[in-house]
Amino acid sequence: MTRQLLTILLLLTSSACQAQSITLTRDGKPVKPTFSLSADPVEASDQFRVIIAGLLPEIKQTDTLVCSGTIDFGRYYVINLPSCNYASDPKNPAKWLAHHMIDATTVDGVQTKPSSTPGIMLGKYAKFDGFSFGGDCWNRSEDGGLLGFSLPEESYAEFVNCDIDASQGHDWAIYAWSNHKRTVVIKGGSLRFCRFGVALAASGAAAQQTVILDGVKLIGDANGSTSYGESSGGDVNSGGVLTAVLNRSGLTAIRDCTVEAIGLTKPYNSKWGCPRIAALATNQYYSSSGATSFIIERCKVNITPGISQAWYDVDVRSNGKLSVQYNDQAIKAAQVAGDKLLVEARGGSGEGGELKVWKP
Repeated sequence: MTRQLLTILLLLTSSACQAQSITLTRDGKPVKPTFSLSADPVEASDQFRVIIAGLLPEIKQTDTLVCSGTIDFGRYYVINLPSCNYASDPKNPAKWLAHHMIDATTVDGVQTKPSSTPGIMLGKYAKFDGFSFGGDCWNRSEDGGLLGFSLPEESYAEFVNCDIDASQGHDWAIYAWSNHKRTVVIKGGSLRFCRFGVALAASGAAAQQTVILDGVKLIGDANGSTSYGESSGGDVNSGGVLTAVLNRSGLTAIRDCTVEAIGLTKPYNSKWGCPRIAALATNQYYSSSGATSFIIERCKVNITPGISQAWYDVDVRSNGKLSVQYNDQAIKAAQVAGDKLLVEARGGSGEGGELKVWKP
């Protein structure tokens, strides 16, 4: 075999390995042959929609769609996903991109205000393993959402070792507004956002919402957005807030996470900004919350306030309960070593390393 022919074969093999594909599996076995998609991420998104529409009648919630490669869902269309499990091919990891904006579209089966259309819409159930999500908001004069919910009913979404990057204008990384019970679980991986990481912003009349973050790297940078809208209002109590979790009705548990919260260096304009930071979590935004409970365990916080008027590690106010647990083993070791290490071991941004929390 000539060197030239060998080179061509290697290139073809490499290209084939990186092509996008979908395989529907049940009990670990393929239900149908693998669907191969275009190597072009945008063309692959159109093919993905057609394939999913064809498979939809036979997909069971216990099934798994094994996905590989990069799919770019574009600016003008959302993708409504079936309720099932989603696994990323470790040889060619799945990366999904969305470029969307909040507009006057119906979400959750009802007209909402603020109205929202995240680029990737989740159904009643979704569990992702090893995926990357990204993209940007193409219209910077509107709030952008990356992941949302498409059905007016109870929904569950879980992300295991996923990288969710909503740092390019997608102000809400994971978004739900209307009063339906939602559960969002993130285990490992990372979550990047411009103002809200997980936003379950239903009113106090909603069924209980649940957010669980376990071992997640959280990075929020308000400078990634230039949005003008209610989520960037100038009121320090009800307006724009930089936070990993907003939950206005239900339970939030954040364990073994690190958060980097970076405030604005300048306002978006004379009216809109992000005047408050609640690095890990808050129940305070837009209007008063229902009953909420927050559990924070062994987390580390770093805040760069910028021009923020108020900043906290946790901001839990009316109708809210807060439970905090520090890293006891690290604290005991630090007590032997000295006060400086003790501050670092606690992990908070308070003077003594304690979590800085809102107080009336």
